[in-house]
Amino acid sequence: MSKSEVKSMKKWEKLRKNGKWNYIFYSGLIGWGLPTGLLVFILNHIFQHGIDIPQYFTAGWLKELAVDVLIFLLGGFFLGLSMWKVNESFYQEEFAKAKAEDDYPYKEKYLS
Repeated sequence: MSKSEVKSMKKWEKLRKNGKWNYIFYSGLIGWGLPTGLLVFILNHIFQHGIDIPQYFTAGWLKELAVDVLIFLLGGFFLGLSMWKVNESFYQEEFAKAKAEDDYPYKEKYLS
């Protein structure tokens, strides 16, 4: 197992200890969904009104912001869920392969 694979597995082990829902919340919702929703809202208003910032806050702006953020939070949920599945699948596959080769990290921990 290469150093980068060991490093990747160690990183994933730390993340997975906090659980699937924690990973989805922080990586999918907070890490991607919220910032992307805000960015889409800002970019839409820049393209519509240029840099005339007071125009961003005309009637209905709060509803537009809420819709953009909610859509991307939903997308972030599914992104986080799919990334959890991909990472966990890769981890399990690599761990099984490395264990069969007697080349996995933390051997002592798993042998006891």
